[in-house]
Amino acid sequence: MVAVADAPPSASSAVAVSHPPGRARNRGILEFSLAFSIYFIAGWQLAITHHAIVGDAMARVANGSYVIFSRDPHLAAIGFVWNPLPSLATIPLLGLSQWWPDLKAQAFAGNIVSAAFMAGSVVVMRRIFDELDLARVMSWSLTALFALHPMILLYGANGDSEAPLLFFLALACLGLLRWIARRDLRSLMMIGLALGLGYLSRQEFLAAGGLTLVLILVMTYRSTTGDRVHRRWSAFLDATLAGLPLGFSIVCWAGAGLLIMGTATSYLSVNAEQVTAAQGGIASVVGGYEAIDRLGYNLGQLLLLEPFWSVIVLGAILVSARRRDARILAPVATFGAVVAAQVALFTNGSTFGWLRFAITVIPLTILSAAVLVAPRLGTTEPSRTVSNRSRARRRAPIIIGIAVIAGCAVAIPRSVSGMANSRWGREEAALVHLLPGYGWADSAPSAYSPGWLDGYDKAAQYFSDRKLPDGSVLTDVQYTFPMVLKSDRPHQFVIPSDSDFERDVADPATFRVRYLLISNGPSDVLARNYPVRGTGNRRRIAIGRFVRDFRTGAQTLSLYRVTRSVTGGRASATAERG
Repeated sequence: MVAVADAPPSASSAVAVSHPPGRARNRGILEFSLAFSIYFIAGWQLAITHHAIVGDAMARVANGSYVIFSRDPHLAAIGFVWNPLPSLATIPLLGLSQWWPDLKAQAFAGNIVSAAFMAGSVVVMRRIFDELDLARVMSWSLTALFALHPMILLYGANGDSEAPLLFFLALACLGLLRWIARRDLRSLMMIGLALGLGYLSRQEFLAAGGLTLVLILVMTYRSTTGDRVHRRWSAFLDATLAGLPLGFSIVCWAGAGLLIMGTATSYLSVNAEQVTAAQGGIASVVGGYEAIDRLGYNLGQLLLLEPFWSVIVLGAILVSARRRDARILAPVATFGAVVAAQVALFTNGSTFGWLRFAITVIPLTILSAAVLVAPRLGTTEPSRTVSNRSRARRRAPIIIGIAVIAGCAVAIPRSVSGMANSRWGREEAALVHLLPGYGWADSAPSAYSPGWLDGYDKAAQYFSDRKLPDGSVLTDVQYTFPMVLKSDRPHQFVIPSDSDFERDVADPATFRVRYLLISNGPSDVLARNYPVRGTGNRRRIAIGRFVRDFRTGAQTLSLYRVTRSVTGGRASATAERG
């Protein structure tokens, strides 16, 4: 690896892949349109036909909806638990929901966004293969193996944030690959753009950005001529150009959280609280509470998605080191950094260890396979000699190419069977069982089985039928966001992003709140402030009485009518009405 990193750039080492601009642009539009159509249709089948909607994907659409549809519409309503770009991208589509209600009610805006980002990932992956000067058959084969991998297909369709994660990682990889070959300013700008926007999509870009910037520092320092001071400044400037957008995104997002929420890292505390509450369930799936149990489970997930990933990646590193070819460092520093970070975090007990967190091993494996079969930098076409040795040299790349395609292709049936197993595909199993040939297994996770949203539908309809005034129902959308998203009267609800939420929580009756909708979630704000006393239909809270339950796949929502103020006085007639 030292030999790889020390390889200096040269004119002969730059891969010159030239296509007429118009032809390349038209080909890119065609590739994007084809991939987008596939993911869009798959998303339609999930969300519209089968009403199979992933909770995290719906939550991101809900965050976008609060910006324009809540009682207190403002940009900060998007929240600070998740990085904002996936939710921001849904806002233009949500603006069309009055003509196409499913964009909001079924969170289909998220499916469209993920389809667009994943289609973009396919186009960028194809550009990377062009940059590596792969043969056309090999390039299209690897593109298809990426685009049609079951996990890529599912997460290009279901509205979750894996699609923007892969798109910006692929864009950073392409920029880094070009910079390794050319050392030009444009490539550093591409890296910076990808890392900066990528961090606004997912936190994993801290790992990818950190390793990428270290790589740029080391390679620039070792390849620059002159004294140490000049080399250090050159390395610093290159790394700054590539890292400035990432730093800007980090500071702006943290600063906004600090100014508005009072903490720059609210997402860390929320995630830690949720993971801690789920440790028992995670241990039952993993097989224990020890770090070694989680590590074994995580490595099993990687082998499930790409059975030969370690062989292909290691082979590409060894071949690249022998050739003094630094191109393998591009996928390792981007996708590889995220794979390593996810394994480390889950082993440490800091994440849920969902199968989707291992999705970056797919492009890492496929790009490593591409580097493995790519021609040497600066080589020309082999001479047409008929010696046995030259024939063997020409046959070797073909044999290696067939082997790596076969190794990557094995992942498709292997992944489908693994995703359908609820031990590995804790989120995916219920969705995979929608495929022809699968029935709904008893082991499919209930949170994503058909009907998990029925309780939220009933709750939304219940409040809509009563035509309540604005601000009549107080609820914590951390657990009730599907109801608010599905409601055609969202102004009825007082939610945490509203400026008067804390005031209303402190004394609902005084501010004309009629109902409290409380979930059984571990960190529900209302449950903490108003503990439930009693059982069954005799339940009460200090300021109100039980009305009814709405049962969902994962939560029970309990409705309480406000009958008195916090100080003990009876609620006003207005507060009691309804």
